[in-house]
Amino acid sequence: MKSAMFGALVGAGLVVFAVRGPSLSGEAWAQRSGPQEASQSGDLIAISSPAGEQGQSAQQITIIDPKTRVMAVYHVMATDGKIELKAVRKFDWDLQIEEFNATSPLPREVRSQMTPNFHQR
Repeated sequence: MKSAMFGALVGAGLVVFAVRGPSLSGEAWAQRSGPQEASQSGDLIAISSPAGEQGQSAQQITIIDPKTRVMAVYHVMATDGKIELKAVRKFDWDLQIEEFNATSPLPREVRSQMTPNFHQR
């Protein structure tokens, strides 16, 4: 069932890419399948945006499975339609990181300003 839905989303992304063509404007767009509560039932989310490497025009398709917290990134080459899997990642642990490549004020600095200091009397 999931592989069929995955295939349908990739196919839909390819159809949209073929109809719309590569966008050079730099704008990104997303489409969510099903009703608003779809992510609660475990439906996949597909996001398409322009991409390219080494002078090649491509469309990037990101597929997110909110139920398993996994994302996959594909590039679809505009010239020949070749699909390349760029990355797959389970992001459970990523969402638990409090600070990474952050700048001031860091989350802990903000938290310390918001928490009353009971030791000063």
